[in-house]
Amino acid sequence: MLTVNLVKLCLIYQKAIIFMTASANVKEKTYKLYRRLLWEVRALWYLLAISVVGSIIYSACDAYAMYLIKPLLNKGFTPGGGEFLKGIALLFLLLFILRGVGSFLSSYFMGKLGANVVYQFRKKMFSRFLDLPANYYDKTSSGKLLSKLLYNVDQVTSATGSAIITVVQDGAFVIGLIIVMLVTSWQLSIIVLLVAPFLAIFITWISKRFRHYSRNTQSAMGSVTHAAEEALVNYREIRIFGGQAYQQEKFDKNLKYTYKQQLRTLLLDGLSSPVVQFIGAIVIAVILFIVASYGLKNGGWLDAGGFVAFFASMMAILKPIKNLTSVNATIQKAIAATEDIFDILDSQPEPDNGTKTIAKVKAQVKFDAVSFNYAGTTQKALNNISFTAESGQMIALVGRSGGGKSTLVNLIARFYQPTSGVITIDGVNTAELTLENLRSHISLVSQHVNLFDDSIYNNIAYGKEGDVSQEEVLAAAKAANALEFIERLPNGFDTVVGQNGFNLSGGQRQRVAIARAILKDAPILLLDEATSALDNESERAVQQALNRLMENRTTFVVAHRLTTVEHADRIIVMDGGEIVETGVHKTLVEKESGLYAKLYQQSLS
Repeated sequence: MLTVNLVKLCLIYQKAIIFMTASANVKEKTYKLYRRLLWEVRALWYLLAISVVGSIIYSACDAYAMYLIKPLLNKGFTPGGGEFLKGIALLFLLLFILRGVGSFLSSYFMGKLGANVVYQFRKKMFSRFLDLPANYYDKTSSGKLLSKLLYNVDQVTSATGSAIITVVQDGAFVIGLIIVMLVTSWQLSIIVLLVAPFLAIFITWISKRFRHYSRNTQSAMGSVTHAAEEALVNYREIRIFGGQAYQQEKFDKNLKYTYKQQLRTLLLDGLSSPVVQFIGAIVIAVILFIVASYGLKNGGWLDAGGFVAFFASMMAILKPIKNLTSVNATIQKAIAATEDIFDILDSQPEPDNGTKTIAKVKAQVKFDAVSFNYAGTTQKALNNISFTAESGQMIALVGRSGGGKSTLVNLIARFYQPTSGVITIDGVNTAELTLENLRSHISLVSQHVNLFDDSIYNNIAYGKEGDVSQEEVLAAAKAANALEFIERLPNGFDTVVGQNGFNLSGGQRQRVAIARAILKDAPILLLDEATSALDNESERAVQQALNRLMENRTTFVVAHRLTTVEHADRIIVMDGGEIVETGVHKTLVEKESGLYAKLYQQSLS
């Protein structure tokens, strides 16, 4: 109950700010996003509670200190006022000790809340990254995702940390000062309160622009991150092909756009303060005129202490009002960032509706009238594919680029779901199997080997869940023809391969990947252009390792080098997403008008 009430309290404060600072069509959306944001961190209510209490104590002490000016002047500087001043001095000492306690509670526990928010959101987002479907990564760059994970989460922290402190602390201070002003002179207080609508109109306009520019800045930051990441990853190609100028221009274009958006935000932020202060100056001038004309005459309603207390409160109220005006920029940035974060968290994970599991498979794989087209396109990447791979067979998939070979392989591992038709393993529809169970029976070695920035040992051991013995890793490396080069390395199996294995040659990376697949010992093996980018010596070593890996496994080989699949049990020739030929090498190569025979002759020339 306390959690709910505390969240409601913060929402009341925030909704008041949002109401003044948003147009009608975004008020409710903004409020819902902020409500959800606070609800996401409701488990940390005790940190928020302590911080709110500290903020209120801090602001109450400051407001009461303003009120004490009135008795200090009226009683302290009169005959016999010495004892009163001593009492006031002690009261001020106690008051500022209490104020310091409130300041510590507010800043420390709100900072702790912000750090927890960063931790929780980044943990949730990274967890979602791990189960997003393949088509999400097809349409979203990794640079933009990283920008949301790092930059956007920091913006949200401001909304749950500094923004709440500002709203609660400065909001409470404003309320306290208004009470002081009403107590000292309700007549003059009315004049101050009449100015509030003009401030609200100004804040409404400025915050609309803040939100617009904040959204543009965050989107631009994703493009900047993407351009930088692209240049860092592809530095070899950039230098070889003289692409430095192009990449610099591309990066500068995104950076310049981000810079312009930031300048516009800074311009608005800079304008908000002087405008508020100018309005405040008008109010001060009007009040001084009224006081001089009526308040201090015989029978006037103000004494010296009351006037100074009122004037000091009125001057002091400008800073918290300015802070409340500025907090809108923080809130609007956070709301824009929150939308992107929740967009990721609300994205549907990889579909996993299967309920069945198979402990052990013979690995008969059957395609039955399978068709598939990628999201957003009507053209079929695969059209009515039907064939059966018996247990232990090697199935070669060949054809021109774009023929659908890699797509077919991806469907086996259920990175994508068939648009129509059924894929079965040992007669069981793969859609009925859990993803974890299905993929436990599959190993993958591709042309673009993905290794982790870790030791060779850990990269090989990655292929098997649970405890892996040193003997198993050694045997897998030996079977993959990797042991020889590993032992020559200064740190052996403890050698760190670098980002994506860049410290190793292409053939070495392939053999580490094969060792990983050997260790997994899955009955179904997917080889996607595993030897196409290697020199002859590396290819021989890798091909020997692959031959050992393929033994007693149902293997699907995507290959451009047709000489590597001459001994396949079946060769499936694909073109335009369809099977145009099927058979063994000897039969297909004799069909001079066939696509396979043409491709084979081209590979020999």
